[in-house]
Amino acid sequence: MKKITSILRLMARHHMMIERFLKEFEKNIGKNFALMQDSLDRFKWEEEKHIFNEEKVAFKLYGKEDPEILKVVMRLIEEHDAILEMLNTIENDLAIKDRVDISDLVNLLDRHRALEEKILYPKLDEFLSKTQKKLIIERIREIPPGK
Repeated sequence: MKKITSILRLMARHHMMIERFLKEFEKNIGKNFALMQDSLDRFKWEEEKHIFNEEKVAFKLYGKEDPEILKVVMRLIEEHDAILEMLNTIENDLAIKDRVDISDLVNLLDRHRALEEKILYPKLDEFLSKTQKKLIIERIREIPPGK
């Protein structure tokens, strides 16, 4: 397997995996509670790891010299908070309902992913040194996504 040296490629793979977990949860909505809860737990766990990787590794190691990128990073952090809040609400709603509406979450995740993959990650790949990118990729791999 070819070693990934691009932050965009690595994180886009994470996004695809997380999206699979979201689709699995979406497919299980309205089915038995244990199945819904299990698929939500798995999706939420992967999303939380992804957010941790971004905020504690990629965002922290990126120099704050570029005000445009700093604005993007601040927006992404706000969106992370909103995503986590939505996930907690969905989890709480599942305790009292057998169906939940996740359309707002799906829409936010789609917009969020586009911002990261079209603006942030390409900028990181372009402006960071090989050493900085290698460090970010190594640290992200310390908390690998599920399968």
